[in-house]
Amino acid sequence: MNKILLVAGLKQETDAAISRLIELADDSAVVEILTIVHEPNLDGYLGNSEIYASLRQRLVDEQGAKAGAYVRLLESEGIEVVSKAVWDWPRGDAIRREAFEFGADCVILSFGLGRERHFGSRDWRFLAECPLPILVINCPVERPYRKVVAAVDPVHAHAKPADLDQAIVATAAAASERAGAKLDLVHCFVPLSRYGARSEDEERVPLNDAERALEQSRQQALKQLATEAGLEPGATRLIEGDPVKDLENLVADDDVDLIVLGALSRGKLADFVIGSTAERLLHRAGCDILLVKPAAAAS
Repeated sequence: MNKILLVAGLKQETDAAISRLIELADDSAVVEILTIVHEPNLDGYLGNSEIYASLRQRLVDEQGAKAGAYVRLLESEGIEVVSKAVWDWPRGDAIRREAFEFGADCVILSFGLGRERHFGSRDWRFLAECPLPILVINCPVERPYRKVVAAVDPVHAHAKPADLDQAIVATAAAASERAGAKLDLVHCFVPLSRYGARSEDEERVPLNDAERALEQSRQQALKQLATEAGLEPGATRLIEGDPVKDLENLVADDDVDLIVLGALSRGKLADFVIGSTAERLLHRAGCDILLVKPAAAAS
């Protein structure tokens, strides 16, 4: 993370985002704190957008001044930082424009902490269309990042790009190294024998030869990813079941602080869909989420 665009929000959200930025930023990082201001009632009256121009500017100045404390805090940590407040909407479009202008390589923002998360259709569109890694702050900061999980798909199910796992692992490795956290590579999968079951309570069908071969293939591919990333084979976990439920349980049972996973949009609803696993985890996971896009999206 060398050029980071941090989107300011409510105070508690911004406090958490700033804390995580300090943990993850490179020594040479440059940060822009972006405050997006908008009040529909001040857009204009009867087509006259200039009538409220002075009020809009006053509001922008007032909201922008609140970032001063964060600027001073980051400067005290030796981080180069600038602050910018703009009158703009929709929020996602404003973030994309500023990220391009600033030359950002990462965006940090929050849609609410704890159970107070709110995602509108425009938020999903931004998450789908933004080509940059996006760190979504979901939780207040109670401790530094200690446990990072990279959720990967080494057998490239559902025609996922082959380079996406490498990007996920590289991003997770860099984040865990900066934070001094432990990194595990996890692959969750639904076995073939589950597809024909009528309920989760029924006795599972024993694994057939095809399932055994698939499991061996998954294990080998997962270990190869770990080896390529310089991780020990013990840093891999293959989990059988529903990916979202299993990752949620993993977060709770292992005190996971950050999940790094791919966000892949495609099809007629590509503007609004980033992948069912990513979407459900953004809503429900009890940890922060770092979304990584395939190289084709970044280009």
